[in-house]
Amino acid sequence: MRPTMLRIVLASLAALMLAGAAQAGEPFKMVIPENGMTVILEENHSSPVVNLRFYVKAGSIHEGEYLGCGISHFVEHLVANGATQTRTAEEYELEIENIGGGSNAYTTKDHTCYFIETSSEHFDKALKLLSDKAMNIDITQEVVDTQKGIIVREINMGYDEPGRRIYNMFGEVMFREQPHKREADPRGRYQVPRRLLRPEQHRVRGRRRLRHGRGLREDP
Repeated sequence: MRPTMLRIVLASLAALMLAGAAQAGEPFKMVIPENGMTVILEENHSSPVVNLRFYVKAGSIHEGEYLGCGISHFVEHLVANGATQTRTAEEYELEIENIGGGSNAYTTKDHTCYFIETSSEHFDKALKLLSDKAMNIDITQEVVDTQKGIIVREINMGYDEPGRRIYNMFGEVMFREQPHKREADPRGRYQVPRRLLRPEQHRVRGRRRLRHGRGLREDP
């Protein structure tokens, strides 16, 4: 069995185990299958809705030498809006709509989250869709070129929010040495390594810088 398929099977088995625990009346359950993935189920029967979330331990503080360049946010957009090896982006969105659901994603300083929300009866379908997005993503140059402009607009919108600016200032004051002091997407300094902008290239040098109001440029 392929590693990707094995992970999906194990995740599905864990989900079934948690569903059984939920029926037994346990409000919260955590299972860690052999692949190391942490699966958590929290019950809430106030409405017939299910919310599936896939968390990745990757945020802006984990960008290493590119700390503060916004790579994590950029990758989140590529995954959330891109195709998979089994579905185009349009087919994926259509299947979400067909089950009356909605999907989205977000990036923080210490994690990234992809999620689907739909009615409980479509749990199995939503799990398959989220697993496909998590394990079989297929990044193309088209989605790279599209999303880099969208992210810049998001950054500029964020700077129009007083709460967001206060939060960033708080981080700068509280975390003098830790990577948390850096903004996830600093305005005017948004940089993405060139190899991410050209996914078909394996050996490149330098990086491309995306500057507010200036577009892309290559560093020597």
